[in-house]
Amino acid sequence: MRRFFFSVIASLLAVCFGAPTLQAQQVCSFTQPVDENIVCGTLLAFNMSLAWTTTTGYSEKYEYRRQGDPAWTSLANFTAPPPPGTSPFNGTAYTWSLLGTVTEGRYFIRATLSTANGTVSDTRTVWMKRSPPALLWTVPANSAVVRGIVAFRGTLSDGAGTPTVSLAYQAPGGGSFVAIAPGASQPGEFGRWNTASLPDGTYTLRLIASDTCGTNTTTVTRTVEVDNTPPTLAYTAPSRSSTQIVAIPRGSASDAHMALWTHQLNNSPFIASAGTTNVTNVSMISIGGVPGFPTANQFMVLRGYDTAQDMNGQPNTAEEILPLDLRCAGDHNRDGFITVQDIFDFLADWFAACH
Repeated sequence: MRRFFFSVIASLLAVCFGAPTLQAQQVCSFTQPVDENIVCGTLLAFNMSLAWTTTTGYSEKYEYRRQGDPAWTSLANFTAPPPPGTSPFNGTAYTWSLLGTVTEGRYFIRATLSTANGTVSDTRTVWMKRSPPALLWTVPANSAVVRGIVAFRGTLSDGAGTPTVSLAYQAPGGGSFVAIAPGASQPGEFGRWNTASLPDGTYTLRLIASDTCGTNTTTVTRTVEVDNTPPTLAYTAPSRSSTQIVAIPRGSASDAHMALWTHQLNNSPFIASAGTTNVTNVSMISIGGVPGFPTANQFMVLRGYDTAQDMNGQPNTAEEILPLDLRCAGDHNRDGFITVQDIFDFLADWFAACH
């Protein structure tokens, strides 16, 4: 009964005063660009959703300001709705030409719609891209001597978006650049270059850093020397597996980028002789013939290292081994012991040689 009573009252009021109507709202909203959009080109379209309840006192205003600037700068102010002039409107209400007006940075854009019935507005934040990424290339250094797998390392940064980097090399003698697959296996790494199958020589490397827009780039080039050839080593004397009382070795060590060669007995930590330059058939420190020196089968080792380095800092290396039968001078019969028998054997050999 109560619900029926109120229904009758509402019907009487409608007859007397007219049915109530809902007043449409005024709307001013960006549909493009979206918030935090990165602007790459020279034109920025303001796509709007607009609705108005009256054209009396109509004003449609567009402004911008750079982050950190307190004042807004006017772009346009229209006193009539956009064509065709009927509400609502969805489309490009204004296009901002960015040539010569903005620099790199974060900007706020604002649209305001005013009529006699009130004011509504909307704001978006955009990033204007005008400068290339900052590229610092640290490894490999210019003129470095490299081998094996080479890591490209450095830092890459940009004000907005995600920059990318492309890697390439040019073979000795010039020609076109060959792409190197990018990819970071470790932080601060742009990619890796496998030189194992490439001939030795001077190569030109190139890095191109591009911003999110792809229109602003930074290019850096440098040269490196690829050397995957280990040092060449050889013992020239004495002959292999010969019996020696005092071994006076001679040897050669050479490499286009020699760093170090060493000569020692077996794997003793004592380095008998060493050098940092190429040598040919040079005399090395004598080994053997001293009291307490181990006799019988021994070997001498000649090792070489060059200045080329892979991504882990490892050089090209080589090793040459010379086996010898080292004997003490008193062990005449070479049985490993010094006894009276060595004297008898010596005298027998001496008299046999004299008679």
